[in-house]
Amino acid sequence: MAPVSSITGLAVAFLLLVPGLAVAAPLASGLFRADPYGQFELVAEGEHVSGVQTQSGGTCSQVGKGPVLEGTFQDRVLVGWLKVCQTGNGCAPEQAYPILAFYNEQDQTLVAHVRLRSGCESPVLKDKRFILQAIPPERGALGGAGATLAAELAGKRGSPKFEQARAEREKGERLYLNKQYKEAAEAFRRSVESEPSWPAYLGLGSSQFKQGQMPAALKSLERALQLQPKNPDVLYMLGCVHAQMGNKKRALGLLRQTVDLGYALHTVIEGDPDLLSQLGGDREFQELVKRSSERAASSRTTSGPGTPNP
Repeated sequence: MAPVSSITGLAVAFLLLVPGLAVAAPLASGLFRADPYGQFELVAEGEHVSGVQTQSGGTCSQVGKGPVLEGTFQDRVLVGWLKVCQTGNGCAPEQAYPILAFYNEQDQTLVAHVRLRSGCESPVLKDKRFILQAIPPERGALGGAGATLAAELAGKRGSPKFEQARAEREKGERLYLNKQYKEAAEAFRRSVESEPSWPAYLGLGSSQFKQGQMPAALKSLERALQLQPKNPDVLYMLGCVHAQMGNKKRALGLLRQTVDLGYALHTVIEGDPDLLSQLGGDREFQELVKRSSERAASSRTTSGPGTPNP
């Protein structure tokens, strides 16, 4: 069996540096809100994301008019277009603009600065920015009856515990990338003690994994999965831990889940020769890699209808 110090070397660093990067689309399908534009339903298929308006914010109704937002994720950046209502001399009432939107997985927000045509203004943008915030499933059905996730995060942000947790998590990431795994684990542990979060538990589990502390890594990663169910990054790392522990069946089951969620397994394993040495000869693993590659190829050849050329 390969040395623990080298297993998943590049892959783990890759995941930790940018959690969600290897996922086809880092955000999950669901309801989102963009004030003052309204409520949207986003559907993620592979790398492609498409969004329709389900509730108008009052100034620009696009309900029933097809996609308002479409694009393809490249890492955490959504490259695509957004349709907005606008006013101004010589400005079309509605127009699609190319955007580069940045996704923050911790806050579950997608942010893009929309550069309108000269002389045009849009009532659905806030300071010419489009900020899309995930709505928890249990609150999507309530509409405006409950506080949103954005309000919860806004309440936490700036608090001593929240800021300390974030600082320690960022410190842990830097230490991990410098291969200071013991110190990284200590920083991640301080982060979760201040404010539990799945990225910090992922970092803690990965650091423990690199030190050969398999039971501890398993516990940390399972905690991360509780906080972020069906997260492909966490599932992948859990698969690596089980593979290292000789639990082949469990490892394959976890890796199968990542592929089902659109994870680019075929790409990630290129930086993980140790996982390949453990599972590469397994027929089921080979089928998973093949399915991941075929799914990615299919996604690249599929584009949304009417997508404007940036």
